[in-house]
Amino acid sequence: MKNKTKTKKTKKSLANYKLDVFKLQNYGLHKYGNAIPVNKTIFPALTTFTAYYVEIYDESMRCIHLHDSDEVGYVAEGAIEVFIWESETVYTKVLIPQGNSWFIPRGTLHSLNNVSKEHAVLWVAFNSTTPSDTDVAVILNGIPKYLKNAYSASPHSILKNFIGTNTNYFFNDYPKNELNIKVSKSSPYSFNTIDSKPTFSNDSLGKIIHVDKEKWPILKDKNFSVGLFFLKPNVSTDCFWHLNNDALYIIYEGNADIYMIMSGYSNNKLELKKGQYCFVPKATPHVIKNRSHNTELKMIVYYSDDTIKQISLGPSFLFFGDGIIQDSFITNKLVQAKKSKSKTFKNIPRLIKA
Repeated sequence: MKNKTKTKKTKKSLANYKLDVFKLQNYGLHKYGNAIPVNKTIFPALTTFTAYYVEIYDESMRCIHLHDSDEVGYVAEGAIEVFIWESETVYTKVLIPQGNSWFIPRGTLHSLNNVSKEHAVLWVAFNSTTPSDTDVAVILNGIPKYLKNAYSASPHSILKNFIGTNTNYFFNDYPKNELNIKVSKSSPYSFNTIDSKPTFSNDSLGKIIHVDKEKWPILKDKNFSVGLFFLKPNVSTDCFWHLNNDALYIIYEGNADIYMIMSGYSNNKLELKKGQYCFVPKATPHVIKNRSHNTELKMIVYYSDDTIKQISLGPSFLFFGDGIIQDSFITNKLVQAKKSKSKTFKNIPRLIKA
């Protein structure tokens, strides 16, 4: 009689859902700025997004270009002007200050111009896993002459004076003095994200802001929504998940622990810091904790649907605990809850102080 040997199952690691952007290769020139692209080749968990970190220095610009996917961006620091050419003769210039977002439809020629005295720090996402950039140097060398002349008639010196391929097509100087078009005070392409009505707000705990097609109609049918999380020190969310969308969390200030309930994984916690991403697939229960004792946690979130449908284990939409979570408590209890037969998870206690 042969002895049966048990095959030990290999536990998967949540590290595949985390990425440190600042460790990746950047593009551009240090004189003007830097850009760090993130796609599914670099970050395989990123199945519904592509994301860029972009830094534009004073009096510099992300050169005129277009994409084959829609673009949503958030200004974390500084301020930019987004210059948009809807056609050869129709163009818009809109100011996007810190805390605001912008939207660029696919196929629309645009530039991002730093109008702040400090570096503009931008977190940008695309609703495609393989977006392509086509820059003005390529466009104007490949389109019919009449169309090139029409674009070149618009009041932008790079278009006016374009005579051949630009050797630095990613970044360049921003010709502020030559742009006399009035800045649009209200535009469908911009949204005051940070001052939007919060989904949750409490002076001692923090706030969460969700922006989908109900608040920002231009997002309709674009497979995009935007969120902001501001958690006070030692504050955690309750366990929650999204019914219809993946979520890409980007830490742009502070430190976080994100707990994800996923079967077959060796650990339920990811430790994150500034410049790191966490991708959470749809319907995955998770908890976000600010592990700092004295610094607020700030995150920008991109969702893969134009409507945000969020469910929490708590009776309210999203409940905050007001203390430091015991890691073993939250890991063990939440995993136990998922394995239990209870449909409502009524027996799960709230987050507790250490």
